[in-house]
This record gives sequence, C-alpha cells and structure tokens, in this order.
Amino acid sequence: MKGLLKFFRIIAKFSNICSKIKIIMFAVLLAACLFCLVMAEIQACALSEEMECALQWAIQTANDDSHGYSQVNRWGNPDYDCSSFVICALRSAGIPTLDADTTRNLKANLTAGNFTWIPRGSRALSDTDWLERGDILLSNGHTEIYLGNRKTVAAHQNYGYSKSGDQNGKEISVGNYWYDNKYGNWQGVLRYYHNSDSEITDTCTEEYAGYYEVVSDVNFRTGHGTGSSILGVIPAGTVVTVTKADGSWAHVDYQGQEGFCSMKLLQKTDKIPELIPGDVNLDFVLDTKDLLIVQDWLLGIGSLPLWQNADLDQDGKITIFDLTAMKQLLLSES
Repeated sequence: MKGLLKFFRIIAKFSNICSKIKIIMFAVLLAACLFCLVMAEIQACALSEEMECALQWAIQTANDDSHGYSQVNRWGNPDYDCSSFVICALRSAGIPTLDADTTRNLKANLTAGNFTWIPRGSRALSDTDWLERGDILLSNGHTEIYLGNRKTVAAHQNYGYSKSGDQNGKEISVGNYWYDNKYGNWQGVLRYYHNSDSEITDTCTEEYAGYYEVVSDVNFRTGHGTGSSILGVIPAGTVVTVTKADGSWAHVDYQGQEGFCSMKLLQKTDKIPELIPGDVNLDFVLDTKDLLIVQDWLLGIGSLPLWQNADLDQDGKITIFDLTAMKQLLLSES
C-alpha cells in the first residue's frame, strides 16, 4: 500500500513538473510571437517604400478620434479635410508635395514630382483590379487613399458636428471602397513611382514638344525607363502629343492619358491630327480636364493653350456660353 502511495506521489510530482514546463514553453512562444509583431511594426516604415509609411500614418490618424474633419482647422490642428489629410500623410513619409494644398492643385503638384496620373478612362467605377495599394483616388473635389482589398482611408465630412475631433468615428476612417461618391465619379489615380534604389531626376525640357508619329508599336509607361509599369501599347502610325522630353524618354499625352514613351520609336511629324472641338490641351480627347482649363481661364487662372478650339459658338471670344456648350458636348459623349 505504501509503495502504491509513493508511486502516485511520483506521478503527481512528474505531472506538476510537466505542467510547469508547458507553461514556460507557452510563455516563451507567446513572447516570441509578440516580439515578431512588435519588430514587424517597428520595421514597417524602415523596410518599405515611403508610400507605406504614409499609409501607416493615415491609418493611425484615422484610428485617433482626437482628429476629425474640418475645412477650417484642416492642417492637423487638430482636424483635417480630404486633401490636407492626404497631403499630410505624404509629408509624414518625406514625400514632396510642392505647393499642393487642395484637391484642385493636387494633381499638378504631385505629377511634378514622383507621381504619375492614371485616368480611370472607360473602366467601370466598381472595378478595382487596376488599383494598387497607395493609389490616391481623385475626383472633382474629393480624394482618398486606396489600401487594397476594396478598402480606402480618408477624411470624409463632419456629419454636422461643430466640435473638433471625430465625433462618430466616421469623420476620418478606414472604410469600403466608395465608387459613387457625392462629388462625382473618380477621374483617376495618382500613383507613386519612386525608385528606392536611386532618385528619379526628370531632366525633360519643352524643346522637344510637338506632334510625333509612332514608327513602331511602343509601350506606354508610367515613368521613365523600362522598369516602369506598362499602361498599354500605342500602335504604329498613331500621332501623339509630346509635352516635353530629354532625348531618350518623352512625356506623352495619348487618348486622355499622361504617360511616357521611349523616343527611339517616336518621330517628329508635321502631320496635325484632326482636332476635337473643345480639346484645349491637345490630348485628342474632350474630357473634364478641358472643361476645368476653360473654367479656370474664365476665372482668370492659368492659360488657354488653344483658345480657338474652345470657341464653340464661333463668335471669336471665350465666354460662359462656350463653357456651357462644352459641358453639353461632354455629356452627349458620355
């Protein structure tokens, strides 16, 4: 009997030791997992592209309810509106935004740096297959950042609250991709194309500007060099507008899109393609860009590259009546 009791005591002691070992092993495993998560969080910005840093800032700010939506205190003191939110996200990662301060001049300033403009074109609004994480969605008066998996992060609206800070968790938030927003359809995206290995220096000048004929099918890219993504292929015989170039690569306007082509396959030509009524920026398509150029010009902002093509009522001057005719023409073609 005593021997049996001693046996059970040994078993109990052994079980107690095993339990302690299991607890210690579990604790070590848990600590290792937590360490990996913390290190991944710490290294996220250090190991990734600058745009990933901007996204992390945007997500963290959206999750901080001390920041809400305001068009008055819009530069993080403490609130933001849609454009200042995107601009501050980029600046937090060291991405130059030049003089950008509204959705109105966001495109011009970012494309002057390391972003390229990709129009939505004929793609369905619900289609996100062409979008990439970090794309800046832009419409007439609103902007958001695409996170992937049909999610965006943005400063939306104040929902009628007068207090600073996010009063309902929705003023600045991560949400589902919204493709029918109240400001109109997304016109396109601004995509960051910075090369982490070396700074991209654009040495292109306007001395190369003019009409060029494509002598052989040429890739239409998002940036200089063959390492840039391909937007499409421009067929041989097409006449395109080159706005500036450096002798090797050219800034090309093609069917309403802005991109880059190798100049090896472009030849300057005297051929002048048939102009489209209302096309004042010479990209061979009538779209909202032409409408905004004329609208700005009537307000005394900017220049009108081809004013004659905006004179739709042919009275020798540009007025609000021409702008109205452009809107009607644009609607009839949509």
